[in-house]
Amino acid sequence: MKLKTVRVTNFRSVEDSGKFNVGDMTCLVGKNEAGKTALITALYGLNPYGDFSYDRTRDYPRRFVSDFDERHPNGKSRVVKTVWTLDDAEVGAVATAFGDATLTSRDFGMEHGIGYSGALWSVSIDARAALEFLMGKHQLDATERAMLKDAKSAKEAVTAIAAVGQQSERLQALNAALVALREQNFIHAVIDIVAKGLPRFFLTSHFNRMSGEVSINALNAAKATNTLTPSDSIFLDFLAYAGRYVR
Repeated sequence: MKLKTVRVTNFRSVEDSGKFNVGDMTCLVGKNEAGKTALITALYGLNPYGDFSYDRTRDYPRRFVSDFDERHPNGKSRVVKTVWTLDDAEVGAVATAFGDATLTSRDFGMEHGIGYSGALWSVSIDARAALEFLMGKHQLDATERAMLKDAKSAKEAVTAIAAVGQQSERLQALNAALVALREQNFIHAVIDIVAKGLPRFFLTSHFNRMSGEVSINALNAAKATNTLTPSDSIFLDFLAYAGRYVR
């Protein structure tokens, strides 16, 4: 899966970043205290590699801390909202479990924040299509399918099967498959499949500084002898980013 867009709200110095796109490489450029580290830290908290959780006192914008309860009566303040897209392997894993028609979009959303018990997922699926696939997998006949014609979810299907006095082995096998789903919910089952590919974020605060003065001759000499300093490399990277090079 790949991260597509990010939006950060009410986190430290960032009140609302607006939605921005994320590519294979994304660079945040701004003055000191502009909120670059806050943005990265907010994203880190979505699925951190280390021990981290959003904290109301530490992370909510200080000038609004006293108004938190008024602004968020439910005690929750979203910090980061993201959109991701699944790769072919992940789409294939869902199709193997529930059929090609279950996923209605490769894109899915995730958000997390202060007061959340965990990240919230938003996945677009056709639950009826998933049920139809499982009915076919367990070879239900026309009569058995008719018993489930009004079921629009796994839980409704389980209830409908429970109402059948004498269940065939096929119905019993389908029921076992549905009961095995987390909370008897197709959305949760799909999330459990794709969550295996969700990356953990690693955050480091180490950085290098660019020199205040640069000698082109010295840079060329350092390049020739492979003795560039970290500050020299930063300068050259910025030049390359702007489409310019030292010759």
